[in-house]
Amino acid sequence: MGADLWRSGRPFWTYSRVHQELFVEDPVIQRLNSTPEPYRVLQLPPDIYPYPGSSLMAFGIPQLLGHHGNELHSFDELFGGKNRWSYLRSMKLWDLFAINQVLLPAGVELAEQLPGFSGMFDSSLTGALTSSGVRTDLYVRRDPAPYARLVPGAAKVTDEQAIAAILDPRIDLYRVVLIAPEALLEPPPLTEVPEPLLVDVVFDEWEPGHMRMHFSQPAPRNAMLVVSENWYPDWKARVNDVPAPVIRGNVSLITVPVPAGTDRVELTFDSADYRLGRAISFVGLAIVVAGVVIPVVRRRRSRG
Repeated sequence: MGADLWRSGRPFWTYSRVHQELFVEDPVIQRLNSTPEPYRVLQLPPDIYPYPGSSLMAFGIPQLLGHHGNELHSFDELFGGKNRWSYLRSMKLWDLFAINQVLLPAGVELAEQLPGFSGMFDSSLTGALTSSGVRTDLYVRRDPAPYARLVPGAAKVTDEQAIAAILDPRIDLYRVVLIAPEALLEPPPLTEVPEPLLVDVVFDEWEPGHMRMHFSQPAPRNAMLVVSENWYPDWKARVNDVPAPVIRGNVSLITVPVPAGTDRVELTFDSADYRLGRAISFVGLAIVVAGVVIPVVRRRRSRG
C-alpha cells in the first residue's frame, strides 16, 4: 500500500534544496563560526529573517531563542513566558546565558532596540548580505560574559523568588546562586553575601552533551559552578574525577557544588531513560522480525 501511495503521489512532489540554497554559509555565519566556543548569539527580532527559528543551529551556532518542540518550562519562565520573552532586555539574563553576539536588521541602531546596551557592544559586521538576501548587522560584546562562573554563596528559594531576584539589579549573581527548592543540597545559611571569587573557568572541551573545564586556580573555598546551559536531570558531573550532583540554579542553569581545592569539572549528558527506550525498541523489532521469519522457516522445513 505504501509503495502504491508513493507511486501515485510522486508526480505531484517538488524536490527542493532549501537548506543548500536559502540557508547557506554567508559572511555572518562565517564570522560567527570563527568565534572560539562556547558562545551564544541573540537575533533581534528573534523569529524573522535572515535566520528564522533555529536556522543558526543548522550551522552549529549556539543561539538563545528559536523553535523547539520540547522547550523547557523553567527557561520559558525565566525569560518571561514562551514567545512573550518579557524579560529579554534584562542585561543580567544576558550575562547568565553568555550572550556576547547580537544580530540586528541592517540600519537599526542597537541603542534604539536596547537603550543602555550600546556602550557594551562593538560593531563587527555592518550591512552584511546574508544568504536569504537580507542585510544584517553583527555586534560583539566588548567584555565577553563568561560561559561558566564560580560562585561562593548559595540560597534555596522558589522559582518566583529567584526570577524576581535575578531581575533585581541590586543582586550580584557572581556572589550568590539561587538554588531550586527541590534540590537535595542544603546550602549553609547566608549571614552575609560573600565577595566574588577571582577564579576563571576555562573550557578545554565543549560540544553538545559534553563539557570539560578547568579553573585558573583551585577553588579557594566551597562554591558553586554555574554553567550557561539549561539544566536537565540527565546531566552528570565529575568534580576532580569524583561523581557530583548537578542541580538547577538560577531557575534554569546547570549548577554543580564544588569543594575547596577543586580545579577541574566534567559534565556529560547521559539519559538512562533513552538507553532503556532504545533497548525496548530493539527487542520489539527483534520480536517482529522473529514473528515474520520463524513461521517461514518452519513452513519450509515441514515441506522439506
